[in-house]
Amino acid sequence: MCERIPGFKERLCSQKQEDVTAALSSTKAGEVFETLIRVPASQVSREPSDKPYVIIIDALDELPAKEMVPLVQLIVEKFSNLPLWLRLFVTSRKIPEIENELCKKFKPDNLLVGEERNQRDVRAYLGHIVRKYVAFFFVLLYFLCALFFLYSRYLLSACFYSGMLR
Repeated sequence: MCERIPGFKERLCSQKQEDVTAALSSTKAGEVFETLIRVPASQVSREPSDKPYVIIIDALDELPAKEMVPLVQLIVEKFSNLPLWLRLFVTSRKIPEIENELCKKFKPDNLLVGEERNQRDVRAYLGHIVRKYVAFFFVLLYFLCALFFLYSRYLLSACFYSGMLR
């Protein structure tokens, strides 16, 4: 946030050193959140027309249960107190405990990969990744293995002519 949000670093650094030190050594997530995120964010000057920033918490369900429950509770209790220009995006598998807790304050939207509305986006993204990295892989494979595998030259040619490497 210090690198991406103009003014955030300055607001964080303007806090009392003892408050920041106490937050960094605290085991209470709410205290850390208040001191290091909410207070500086609420002091950042932003125009209503400015685009929002998003905090992304990915794979919430992959945390051990003893760490996941307090984080979900923190999200529910504290994140709604952030300025409107700071948004939250959480990904998780569909786990009732997480969904039920988040529904207390938020209106989660399920983005399921299998739904038709999301299939086009998934295909476009995977196509982009394949064109970007598979082409590099085949070129690398060709140069590394050209003396040993004539097949790599065939693969490279086939990919080029099929349009994958264009």
